[in-house]
Amino acid sequence: HRAFIDCVALTSSFSLNCSACTNMDRTFKNCEALAGSITLTDTESVENFNETFSNCNQLPSIDIDSTEKSTTMFSMFADCESLTSEITLDCTECLSLESVFNNCINLTEITVLNTSLVQTMREAFLNCSSINAPSPITAPTRRYPLIKGGNSLKPRLASNSSLGIISILI
Repeated sequence: HRAFIDCVALTSSFSLNCSACTNMDRTFKNCEALAGSITLTDTESVENFNETFSNCNQLPSIDIDSTEKSTTMFSMFADCESLTSEITLDCTECLSLESVFNNCINLTEITVLNTSLVQTMREAFLNCSSINAPSPITAPTRRYPLIKGGNSLKPRLASNSSLGIISILI
C-alpha cells in the first residue's frame, strides 16, 4: 500500500513477492521513470489494486500472478502510455473496473475474465487506440467491437471494426 508512490528514482526491472499483501493501492503510482518490467508474484490475497501502476508512463511490461480476489481495480493501469505487454485480468470478485486501462495508448491486447460481479467499467478503455484482437477463446464471451466516439472507445453491435476487439469473459 503506497510503498513506492512518487518514487522517481525507481527505474529498472524487478520482481516483488506479494504473499503478505492484501492492499496494493497506489503502490507504484507516479513512478514516472520506471522503464523496466515489473513482476508481482503470490498476489492471490490482494483485494485492492486501485491505481497500483497509475501514471507509470514509461513502464513497458507488467506480469501479475493473480487478480481474482481483488474487489476493485480503479485506474489500475491508468496513464501507462508505454505499456505494450498483453494484460489479462481475472475479475472473479471485482466490482469496479472504472478507468482500469484509461490512456494505455500502446497496449495491444487486453483480456478480462469473469466479469459477472463487475458493476462499472466506466471509461475502462478510454483512449486505448492500439488494441488488437485477442487470441481465440473457448469460454463464453461478450465481444465488443470498438469504434471511436469522441474521446473514447465504445462498444457497438456491428461486427466489423478496424480497431480490434476487447474480449470480456462472463
